[in-house]
Amino acid sequence: MSRVVFVTCEPRKESWEDDVPAADLVAVAGNDVEFIPWDDPDCDWSSWDLIINRSTWDYTDRLEEYLAWVDSVDPAKLRNAPAVIRWNVDKRYLADLDADYVASLDRQLKLKGQIAKDDWVGQAKKLSEVAS
Repeated sequence: MSRVVFVTCEPRKESWEDDVPAADLVAVAGNDVEFIPWDDPDCDWSSWDLIINRSTWDYTDRLEEYLAWVDSVDPAKLRNAPAVIRWNVDKRYLADLDADYVASLDRQLKLKGQIAKDDWVGQAKKLSEVAS
């Protein structure tokens, strides 16, 4: 049996609904599963067998701190390599999306307005300013 942690952010600490199906599959396979925010000062990340980086949505406000956390975790235990996580947090390309493309993408992916609701373009612009 392995110990598996789904890494989240504080506001979604309690099993964010998009993570539940994956966590259930991991648990059904006989693993212990927990949800812990990436910035939990009491968590000993080295005690986990597998660290799944999931709903860490607050990284946009604390990017340098978040990337320092990524670098502090044993890369052999991270489901996604630190280089992949670094690539994924760079959302500058989203800042250039126009409203028509966003609407089309939202329809194609059947997101029901989620792109606008979560302000993907605004978050990308904010990250671009931080990265510049």
